[in-house]
Order: sequence, then C-alpha cells, then structure tokens
Amino acid sequence: MIIGSYPCCDGTLTLSMPDQTPAYFSEECPHCGATVWHRLSRLQSMSWTQTDFLDEHDVDADSRTIKPKPGTEAARFEEMNRTLGKAVADGSLSLNDALGLSGIARGGG
Repeated sequence: MIIGSYPCCDGTLTLSMPDQTPAYFSEECPHCGATVWHRLSRLQSMSWTQTDFLDEHDVDADSRTIKPKPGTEAARFEEMNRTLGKAVADGSLSLNDALGLSGIARGGG
C-alpha cells in the first residue's frame, strides 16, 4: 500500500502495489482532475504532474514503453539504480549499503 499526496493538489493518494515493479501509469486526479503519472516501486515510488513527467520521460503508447530522457534527473536515477543493482547482484555491495547510497532508508517504525 502506498499512501501520500497527489503532486497537483496535495489531495490524499492511496495506491496498491502491483505484483511486478517498477510499474508506470497515468490517471486523472480524483480531487482536481489533473493528469498525473505514477512510478510504483517497492523501493521508491514517485508521482508527477503530466507536464513534469513528460519533461523527464519519453512515452511511446504504441510500444508501451517509458524511457527517461537523456540528461534528466530521471535518467540519472535510472542509471544509479542500474549500477547499484549490478553491484548488489555481483556481491560487491550489500543491499543495505546500496539502499543507503540511493538515499532510501530501510527499517524504522
């Protein structure tokens, strides 16, 4: 379960986590009607207004692909996640260390 705020109006946002992540989708905000995009991930979910999302991503509806535009924060985020994922997979970095480097805190409560 993801609980937060819509980026367009700060209205309450509640989403369910899909089985396969990351997953992207757009929807109309139920509070103000603006189009928003969501990236659902078990580690770091994000939401954007449509304008902000399209500034950072290329969307191809026909092939159902979303790619970060080169040189954007989205591209840097994806590259960081790819690099950290490879380091965890090859054993050169622990998952906890990778989460710390990415700015994602685990645990708490």
